[in-house]
Amino acid sequence: MPFATERCPAGFARRYTSFDMDDGFGRLLRRARKDQGLSQQRLAVRAGTSQAYISAVERGRVSARLEQADRLLRCLGQELQLSTRPMPMRSDPDTLARLEALLPQERIERCAEAYNFQAMLRERAGDDD
Repeated sequence: MPFATERCPAGFARRYTSFDMDDGFGRLLRRARKDQGLSQQRLAVRAGTSQAYISAVERGRVSARLEQADRLLRCLGQELQLSTRPMPMRSDPDTLARLEALLPQERIERCAEAYNFQAMLRERAGDDD
């Protein structure tokens, strides 16, 4: 193993933009790794894990635990920072009150209707390609 004695580098000045969970940690990790010019194998050696694990995280096949995400980023000279912010209100308070008054079965039916409507829109959007 040619990189077995290699250690995680000290800090780098480069900072990466934040990401939403939907965007995926894997994309952030891949971008940081490629910016450092490292292969998946080299990062795996630095982090004490396997290349297959790095690949799976980058492709979104597995989710890295917070500790693992921090370790991987530190091996790329990055620091994991977390923050929170209030979620935007998607409905006015009156609408929320009406929804809360529904019976559980009625809520399920409304969710199913919304899901089916979104599926129909996605299907139609795919037909235009």
